[in-house]
Amino acid sequence: MFFSKKTGKKIETETARPIEVYDVCGDGNRIIVVEDGKERDITYSEKVQGLEIVIHGNNNLVRLDLPIEADGSTITIYNDNATVHIGSTFLFKNVIVLCNDGNNQNIDIGTGVTMHNVGIVASEDSDIRIGQGSMFSARVYIYGSDGHAMYDTKTGECINGRKHPTVIGERCWVSSDVIILKNAVIPNNSIVAAASVVTGNFAKEGENVCLAGNPAKIVRRDVDWSYESPSVRLMRMSSEEKNLVLSSHNLQWSVDQRGKLGAYLNECKIPNSQVEWTSLNPEVMEISSMGEILGKNKGKTKVIAAYEGVQSICEVEVE
Repeated sequence: MFFSKKTGKKIETETARPIEVYDVCGDGNRIIVVEDGKERDITYSEKVQGLEIVIHGNNNLVRLDLPIEADGSTITIYNDNATVHIGSTFLFKNVIVLCNDGNNQNIDIGTGVTMHNVGIVASEDSDIRIGQGSMFSARVYIYGSDGHAMYDTKTGECINGRKHPTVIGERCWVSSDVIILKNAVIPNNSIVAAASVVTGNFAKEGENVCLAGNPAKIVRRDVDWSYESPSVRLMRMSSEEKNLVLSSHNLQWSVDQRGKLGAYLNECKIPNSQVEWTSLNPEVMEISSMGEILGKNKGKTKVIAAYEGVQSICEVEVE
């Protein structure tokens, strides 16, 4: 028996043997831990340090990939058929994960995701997916649904329904005070500037973009981030010898075959528009100012990329 959070009335149910250290009521609920690649149900006296779990409902699943370095965090489910997965991480501090006001929610947090003072709210049938290696700063809130209907006054049509999952890609840096709303899709390796409100689907915009504003828009492309501070990176980059590398140094090509080369300076991707591209024999292979290549005739040639005083060569054979 437990009390409904909506009505306050008692709900009679046949309850399985309770998990003593966690507040779990209902039938078919499971808390699974994965340790050293082996999956098992959590024991009755076992607890993941720093993580509280409350489940009131039926057939809900919480899956935890250990180790999880949690502190002051909670997972709360007040409905049926929800699934919450948290990948192994070294920082999961003051994170609130909430599934309520609906059923069949899904929250999937990938391996190596770091969070500090983050709220994740899945109502209705929300589906929230966070890619591995992403980093979240303080006071970030993620929503899978608006929670309340917005409708057209003339037709009564609901105009704010959920269309697809809310997705934060792999290796994204979400800065402080960001709000990510339903239907938002953030590409892999992207950055969201502080205090932005993300509502759009940027999946088709490519990876490595910087989003900013309310509503968030792309303010810069071809960006990446690292855990090192700006001053450390500037010092490291200034002391390193410049090394220009192409995405391919030997091409076996065909007549009329098209493609594109890329250039990297000390492992950092360079926008193709900033590279000087040259084919030593354009009758064999053409290359555009954007690094786009086209096999013209059989033969051998070289493609040269130049950037900031350094060069790299790709040997080409068109057959």
